[in-house]
Amino acid sequence: MILALIDNALLSVIGSAIPAATVVVLAATGCLVGERVGVLNLGQEGLIGIGAVYAVIAVTSWGVTSPWIAMLVGMIAAALAGAIFAVATVVFRANQVLVGLALALGGIGLSNQPSASASPTSTWLARNTTVATAKIAPARAAAIMPTSMAIHGLV
Repeated sequence: MILALIDNALLSVIGSAIPAATVVVLAATGCLVGERVGVLNLGQEGLIGIGAVYAVIAVTSWGVTSPWIAMLVGMIAAALAGAIFAVATVVFRANQVLVGLALALGGIGLSNQPSASASPTSTWLARNTTVATAKIAPARAAAIMPTSMAIHGLV
């Protein structure tokens, strides 16, 4: 009986850790490639958070129904944040470590909002949609990028 409980707990942890770790491993691989050319971007996890948040905003606020378009919106948002990192470090000669950490903290902070009721998106939804639509939209949003959102505790 005890062994069955331990086995189920272990399988549960492994079953949730592998999908969550996949995104971090992909970001770490990109960071490794960047470090080979001399760029130290510590903001990779922040870029993941920014992309996930904007994909959810695209679904809940803008009415995007395709997960591919929502993913594209998230990719564009993360690319713009990455461009801000590039401009700050290359043009303005800012410290790569400090800009990367600021990007990481900003992206993680954006994706870890304490309450959905405090976000501007949910306020807009409450004013401009019916109750049924507002309850369905987060469920659709959670289907878009479950791995990225699971890392930041959104799902």
